[in-house]
Amino acid sequence: MNVFILGGMSPRHYEWVRQLAEALQPHFDEIRLLDYRHWEQQGAEMDLEYEITQAAALAKDFGEYLVVAKSIGTVLATLATARGLLAPQRCVFMGFPLKVVTADLSEVANALLQLPPTTFLHNEHDPLGSAEAVKTYVGAHAPAIYDFQTLPGDTHDYIDFDLIARVATSQ
Repeated sequence: MNVFILGGMSPRHYEWVRQLAEALQPHFDEIRLLDYRHWEQQGAEMDLEYEITQAAALAKDFGEYLVVAKSIGTVLATLATARGLLAPQRCVFMGFPLKVVTADLSEVANALLQLPPTTFLHNEHDPLGSAEAVKTYVGAHAPAIYDFQTLPGDTHDYIDFDLIARVATSQ
């Protein structure tokens, strides 16, 4: 099984995806990650549609894979999967950005229904949406098979790479 990692919007996720890849490396055959174009252009906005296209190209001929994504990466994976551009066997999502989704990305609600089995890891008091609010939203638009795990914390950071690796390899 392979793994495809999609980070969050902030350029600091350039390092985060690599740290996560290092933690996952012993457990998977191949790891691919997407470096978003705007990470390299200081002050640039993310072009979600461009990144969806890039993700689809990177996942082409990847075999069976799991998507591990954080924040905007969860949105990218959800939309690309619903559009038939990604075909993960499963997903592990962290920090689903509820405030961004409900404000600007209404398409995500229906797209969630198209996801393969997905585990959501979410900090209890994540500033982009509390675990309770995200659980309610996901439950209302849930993929057929999903699990929601509330983690202690009041940040949008998800840096327990050992936990993420355990969840990614547990199914």
